[in-house]
Amino acid sequence: MRVATVILGDINLEEGHPALALEYYRLGSWYTKNTASLFHLIRGYQGMARAFVQTHQPDSSLLYARQAFTIANENKFLDDILVAGRFIYEHYKRTRNSDSTLLS
Repeated sequence: MRVATVILGDINLEEGHPALALEYYRLGSWYTKNTASLFHLIRGYQGMARAFVQTHQPDSSLLYARQAFTIANENKFLDDILVAGRFIYEHYKRTRNSDSTLLS
C-alpha cells in the first residue's frame, strides 16, 4: 500500500494535481510510519516537498525536504541525501534566503 500511494502521488504531481498528490503522499507517510519503511517515508517527504512548491507554499516545502534529508542522513541513504540536499539548495537559491540555510 505504501509504495502504491507514493507512486500515485508522483503520478498526480506530474499531471499537475498537487493537492491530490499531497493526499496520496500523506496517506503513504501514515502507512510508512506504522511499518518503519524509512525508504518510502523519505520518498513521500520528497514528494510532499515538490508538491508544496507547486502550491506556492515554500515553508512547507522546505519542512518536508529537511525531514527527508534528516532521515536519509541518519540512515546513510546516500542517494536520498543528495536528492534532498539538492532540493534544499535549490530552495535557497530560488528564494535567495541564504541567511537561514543552516537553520533547522
